Amino acid sequence: MNGAVYTGMSPSNTINSELQVKKMTEEEAFSYLNMKYGTRFTWKLLLLSEATGYFVRELKKELGEDHELFRKNIYAVASNEVNDEVLYLVGDLHGGGGIYRIYHLTYSADNPTGYPRYMEFKGIEAVRDFFEAKILIKSLKP
Repeated sequence: MNGAVYTGMSPSNTINSELQVKKMTEEEAFSYLNMKYGTRFTWKLLLLSEATGYFVRELKKELGEDHELFRKNIYAVASNEVNDEVLYLVGDLHGGGGIYRIYHLTYSADNPTGYPRYMEFKGIEAVRDFFEAKILIKSLKP
């Protein structure tokens, strides 16, 4: 496996057996991070019209036709403005929860085994927690 799974630091999404906490949307997660961290948060949410465009074609080219994701629904959600990382939603666009992956694109169809590398997240809350932790760790460095 060439990816790591990150489940996040947030508590369970249930308060009790009868009351469910509303799931966060991508827009809410990115708005929160932009408002809290400003220019230190370098990710840009993509337009829905871009969700199946360039970044998805590039990822599928890099993965190749034999990869498990090649024939699955993949949607580009956001891109990092300072490197070649892209956040993708794997599966149903409207299914809720979802599996997210951050791929570091290589812009090459001839990748060695294990590339492009990725990190996997269970839900947008885990993505948000990861981004926030990464920003906080960077801020501790001299």
